[in-house]
Amino acid sequence: MSKLVAERFVTPKVFWVGYTEINEDGLNAYLEYSGNQDFKKSVEKARDQGLSSAEILCSFFAKLCYKALTLGQNANVTRTRDIWDNLANCFDVGHGSVFEHVGFNFVVADCSRVFTHELVRHRIGTAFSQTSGRYCRLDHIPLVWDPILDPVKDLFNSCVVNIEKTIYLAECRLGLRKPVESLFGLMPAEAYCDQRVFRAKLAENESTYSGPFHVIKESIKWVPDNSFDFTKRKKITSAIRRIAPNGQANEIGFSVNLRSLRHTVMMRTAGFAEQEIRDVFAQIYHLIKAKYPMVFHGAKEKEVEGFTEVTGLKCQPYEKTAEMVLSEMTTDEIKHYLETRASAV
Repeated sequence: MSKLVAERFVTPKVFWVGYTEINEDGLNAYLEYSGNQDFKKSVEKARDQGLSSAEILCSFFAKLCYKALTLGQNANVTRTRDIWDNLANCFDVGHGSVFEHVGFNFVVADCSRVFTHELVRHRIGTAFSQTSGRYCRLDHIPLVWDPILDPVKDLFNSCVVNIEKTIYLAECRLGLRKPVESLFGLMPAEAYCDQRVFRAKLAENESTYSGPFHVIKESIKWVPDNSFDFTKRKKITSAIRRIAPNGQANEIGFSVNLRSLRHTVMMRTAGFAEQEIRDVFAQIYHLIKAKYPMVFHGAKEKEVEGFTEVTGLKCQPYEKTAEMVLSEMTTDEIKHYLETRASAV
């Protein structure tokens, strides 16, 4: 059973599910057509060095710009870099457009709508597919947790339990659920939520039950009624979500090109970002870096409050990284800058 179903308090988990691959037949056909057959040797060497198809394609498009796949295609080119060195140079100079050709695909499970509302602000080079609140019924509501709230976790738990009860009773009254015959006969919807109602109903029927209430809760719970029009059911499901908390766990799939990924990793692992999004993008960074470290060429890491913060990735031509700017400033200039930032409203 997934964490999304089984637990009340959860933390986000990232799954890397895909990335751009090479169509070998198409690439080879182009190389034959253009007289660049020797580029196949460069591709083989790059794979031996551990580069992914996505990275190789980025270099292919970069070299395509200058007719530099192989020597002899451009009289202005007297030497060519191998794919690894070509990628490093593109990253170093901020030749970002060639990194828009390939994408990486992720699923983030057990993430909140607080997170997804921030994530979808990254529009360029991205695509999103999120759990639909219009179609997906609410029952158990896990919360994506921030440890800073640990001292008041009991308050949040009580709040969500009450929301779950409200949603359940609303579904019963609006016809999304119907009563079920149990060992204790037909029970009113309220009996599932309130032990006193349950015992009062037993007394009316001159029945007795001495066991714990939670043991029998599921047997008296009204079940979904799917016998009427789906359009109406969807509308009710959609309307009920208005009382669901922003912290409810859901899932989102998103795809992002390499240029945007590098930019977003820096933005969202920064120490000033919200904890959940820092957690997610730190996971993404380590997932990709572990297999294809060249993707984050130039990255500098440090740990901030238990999460990796990534800096040093040049994303635009002529752009200066924070480290480059600081290296050109005097001690007095840095001090003045920090004092100005601290006093800004």
